Amino acid sequence: MSVRLNANYLSSFVSAEELTNIQPQVTLAHDLLTSREGAGNDFLGWTTLPVDYDKEEFARIKAAAEKIKKSCDVFIAIGIGGSYLGARAVIEFCKSPLYNNTAKDTPDIYYAGNNISAFAIDELLKICEGKDICINVISKSGTTTEPAIAFRVFRELLEKQYGEEEAAKAQAAAKALFGGGAPADVPTTEITAEELAADARLIAYVAKTGMCKSNGEARKTIQAGGLYIGDEKVTDLDFAITAEMLEGEGLLIRKGKKSYHRFVKK
Repeated sequence: MSVRLNANYLSSFVSAEELTNIQPQVTLAHDLLTSREGAGNDFLGWTTLPVDYDKEEFARIKAAAEKIKKSCDVFIAIGIGGSYLGARAVIEFCKSPLYNNTAKDTPDIYYAGNNISAFAIDELLKICEGKDICINVISKSGTTTEPAIAFRVFRELLEKQYGEEEAAKAQAAAKALFGGGAPADVPTTEITAEELAADARLIAYVAKTGMCKSNGEARKTIQAGGLYIGDEKVTDLDFAITAEMLEGEGLLIRKGKKSYHRFVKK
């Protein structure tokens, strides 16, 4: 789908001269975005949506959504500010603020942890009575007061409703499903001794497997601090894979938060 700008109605308050004067700035901004060489270039994923995106992460999101739909009557997103507003904006854009009032076969969705109102939490607890619930806690630090309070309240509800052991199992399953660790079915590539002898550069294999589109993008990802071996950040642009690294379970590479790939010896 193409988007066109109809500027016919601008002429009464924006002159052709003004547009001409601003053109160099527009061109500069465009070139910085398309070349991905400006400051903050690791945050430009939106420029190629919806054609280019993390398909592995999207598959996990769909799997999580299906599991949630089958598992609960009420889904609670706990977070404050941008941690939950993104989800809320998308849901209300695709549906409406009245989504919970419509007849459907999907869970009602509520938001908690964005204020410290005891009344709001109490009312939500009453809504959850007698229903199966799922909670999704969105917090970078885990220490922000509002979501931290809401999480403790609803964790206690889960433990009372399902028992501490089942609540712990559900939490562990959610971590795996939402990418709190490497998933069980990490894509794996076998590397032969001959391939390693010919080119042992990590960036080459990251590009070959599609984690990055090219060696250049792999370098930029490393420079932006977005490539990891296990939990260790890769900082060396010339990092070389050794045969020893491919032994056993092999070399687990992570790009960003949720894109994984494992390299093993063939």
